[in-house]
Amino acid sequence: MRRTLVVLSLGLCVLFLLALVLSQIEQHLLRRRAKALLSVMQSLELRKTSWQEARARLQPWKSNTKFDQNCDQLRCSLTITLDDLVYSYFRGRYRLEWLDDYLRWKLNLTYQEGPFAHFEETSLRCYMHLGGHPAHIEAGISIRDGFVWRKSFWVSIETHANRDQAVFGGASVYYALIAETRAVSRFTSGDEPLPLHPDYSIGRPGGCEICVMGWAKFTPYAEPRDVQRLMQLDLSCLTRWRPCLTQSDIMPAAWAQYVAERPRVENARRSPECSGLVIQTLGRDSAKIAVGEVLALHKTASDDADREGVARVRIIERLKGSADWKIGDIRDVHFSPWPGEANSGPRVGQKLIFFAYWDHFEELRIEPSDGCPIMLANESNLALVRSGMAEDFSSSDNAN
Repeated sequence: MRRTLVVLSLGLCVLFLLALVLSQIEQHLLRRRAKALLSVMQSLELRKTSWQEARARLQPWKSNTKFDQNCDQLRCSLTITLDDLVYSYFRGRYRLEWLDDYLRWKLNLTYQEGPFAHFEETSLRCYMHLGGHPAHIEAGISIRDGFVWRKSFWVSIETHANRDQAVFGGASVYYALIAETRAVSRFTSGDEPLPLHPDYSIGRPGGCEICVMGWAKFTPYAEPRDVQRLMQLDLSCLTRWRPCLTQSDIMPAAWAQYVAERPRVENARRSPECSGLVIQTLGRDSAKIAVGEVLALHKTASDDADREGVARVRIIERLKGSADWKIGDIRDVHFSPWPGEANSGPRVGQKLIFFAYWDHFEELRIEPSDGCPIMLANESNLALVRSGMAEDFSSSDNAN
């Protein structure tokens, strides 16, 4: 019996070490493929690289590519997915949980976590402590009028932080380290567009639980050198013995800029200006825009301090995404008096431009941004708004 146990233990150790060696080889191969894919994605120039050229460059990943159902030479989207074997195995749920369910049924047990699920979880943690990095990688492009208008690269790496490391309050945690870099037609309110850089934004989500994430987003009109910098990802995190833990590890160039510019960004937001660039950006980033004439003003009975006034307006023109606002409709629009500026609010007879940031959840409003209390519908403002609208190609594609 003792000899049998020794042989069995040695056999299991050999199998475990063999699996570890094979997984390390597989992860280095994954890193090489991911690095080559990232290099190709960086080389695709938005609004310049043709569909034929993009397909030729992405040919080595044909077996990992999934095309959109409606795809032709003018409009198409594709996604390339790379997973390592361990990530693919543990995605969704543990594979041996059915054995725990069988034991519960067969032996009439009531435990929460079965031995097989516990074994798989323990094996995964041991694998990660021995240098394993289960990872998921996605890259994608979208074609418009035969040219690349969107590109994206997403990396998610399962990692862990010990108690002596300043992550999640110093706790010992297993979590996903995520980096995303992608092109967008316009920014939404959660993107925190930077006043210093209207064509790109760097940030992190507010609701990422048991994960650490950083993103860099840019429009197709951003400078190519900025796009190249924002798409610099350190894919050595896929194979490092010491795990990557923060945004600075996985996206060093973009995150260094994010940290360095935060004070300047906050100062710009505290004293915003209603410049021509701001008006143009509002045209690009707003989901709905309309022109209307103020017919009457009155105060609201609401206790909401942010909605102290109501303007009754007649819609004159729909500029963008306001199909539910018909020309000639008379609607009530709430507004707030501009702090410290008695003449900054709307007046009866004025023709104004109204904005809404969200696609479906917000009505048009008078105050488009902190720097612009109201927007008069004069020729110069309308020209700037339309110039910004022209850069939001999603307004015609019905996409974000």
